[in-house]
Parts: sequence; C-alpha cells; structure tokens
Amino acid sequence: MKGKIKIVSVSKGYDEVPGIKEWLELKKEVKESGITVIDSIYFDENSITGGGSKYNKDKFDDYELPLFYKDSQREIPSLDELEMMVSSWDKDRQKKFFNKFKTYQNFLDVYTNGFKNTIIVPCDYRTMASNAGSEEYMYKGEGGWSWAIPYFSGVFALALQVNPSLTNDEFLEIVRETAGKNKKGIKVINPEGIIEAIKKSTK
Repeated sequence: MKGKIKIVSVSKGYDEVPGIKEWLELKKEVKESGITVIDSIYFDENSITGGGSKYNKDKFDDYELPLFYKDSQREIPSLDELEMMVSSWDKDRQKKFFNKFKTYQNFLDVYTNGFKNTIIVPCDYRTMASNAGSEEYMYKGEGGWSWAIPYFSGVFALALQVNPSLTNDEFLEIVRETAGKNKKGIKVINPEGIIEAIKKSTK
C-alpha cells in the first residue's frame, strides 16, 4: 500500500508501568505487518548505543561511548595514554604486559571486545531547541537513548526514501558495513556512507 507506515520511533524504556504488556503484544502485531518499531529493546537486541563527539562531530575518531556508561566502561586509554601508563611501571610488570599484548591493537581487541559489534549513534554533546521559548536553544553534555533513537530512525527513514523496499535486516547490515570507527576501534553510524551504499545497490 502506497504511503504505508514503515517505522515507529519510540523514545521509551520499559519499566513496569500500566499497559506495558498490551504494548509489547501490539509491537509483535505491527512487526508482522512489516512495521519496524525502534525503541530501547531494538537498540539492545542490535548492539546499538548512544555516544558522541565533544570536539568534532565530523570525525569518527573523536566519538566516545555514552556518558551515561560507567567510567570503567568508557575509559579505554589511547595509545599515548597507554604508553605513559606502562612506562611508569616496574620492569616485571612491563614484561608481563608485553607478553600478553604484542601490539596496541591486541590490547584494544581485548578491552573493546564487549563493544566490538556496538554501533554508536549520537546522543551526547548536543545543542537543541529549548522549551524556554521559540527562539531559545540549549546545550546538553549527557544525553541518552531517547535522543539516539530518533536519530537512528531518521537515518532509516532517509534510507527508505532511496530504496522504499529496504527491509530492517538489510538496513542493519548496511549500517554495520558502512560504519566508521573511533580511535579505539568502536564503530560509529555513518549516515552519508549508508545512503551512498544504498544508492549504489539500487542502480
């Protein structure tokens, strides 16, 4: 049917609230009819999270895991930071470290293993419209999935304009294939790359 709804963006988690069971049942029904509901469960199931770039949003290198993660999850040292840290150790500790990690990439492979297939979608360090007035703006350092979900949904909607027959699984595959990487090896959504890849595949 022409003009059929294909995506529903829901910036919502799922605590025990009235109507939640009915909502989850409804999600199953709309999925069967070909509608993709993008929400916190979708993010969780597909290894998608938030994050952001404090300095340069056009450089994948600058993107970090979301500020709402624990520091222990976010603080993967850069090569320079790691070199400084290791140089301060005694020789025995250095020897054990270098026996375990031959290269910085070996180190990253171990310490980013839990995030190896994760895709960062911008939610931190954002300037946006403010509810203080029609001409007011506000800046927030720490965001959340409720901000990343509409962004991801918007990219999917743009992709459907290029190829209206694109399925959710096909879109996710393209998202992973075209993703950029930050300096610690974690993937970042690449909207421009996604659209270009879809254009090439539909020629």
